[in-house]
Amino acid sequence: MKKVFVVLVFLLPLFWLAFFFERWEFPKLVFLFLSCLGFLAIKIVNRFRRPSSPEPDSRESKFSCFWPFDAMVLLFLLMSAISAFFSVDKIFSIFGFYGRSSDGLIVLALMAMVYFFASRLVSQTQTQTQTQPQTTYYLLQTALFASGLAAAVVALLAMFGALKWLGLPNNF
Repeated sequence: MKKVFVVLVFLLPLFWLAFFFERWEFPKLVFLFLSCLGFLAIKIVNRFRRPSSPEPDSRESKFSCFWPFDAMVLLFLLMSAISAFFSVDKIFSIFGFYGRSSDGLIVLALMAMVYFFASRLVSQTQTQTQTQPQTTYYLLQTALFASGLAAAVVALLAMFGALKWLGLPNNF
């Protein structure tokens, strides 16, 4: 699960599709949505699988807030849901508006899911060993840095027109 999340952290800033109406933001949101569905499916399958040991892990069976920030994220989602419910235009409040889907309640819930997956992933590795959290942080930081470096290289190539040599559009 940790390696899949590191791949998500690496691929999300770089993901784009040329056949959507908007090449950068909307495909990233679709990728984030499908990734969250995949993570949720993995969590549900792991929850209902029989444990190999006769005693189930009590940490897996209940939800708990590991950090005080978890309660603030849940409170923000609750306030966003209340705001969407009492909004004048509920459709735009839930889904976002045309050309800018990232402002909707669904995307905020997806971002919160990614936060909770990441915080649980780091907290699970903290309970396993003492050196593992540093490895998890190192992997996430390395993936984020490598992704940012790759995005910067593509941006520089696009700025100087080098993408035309590769047969890609310059507004790629």
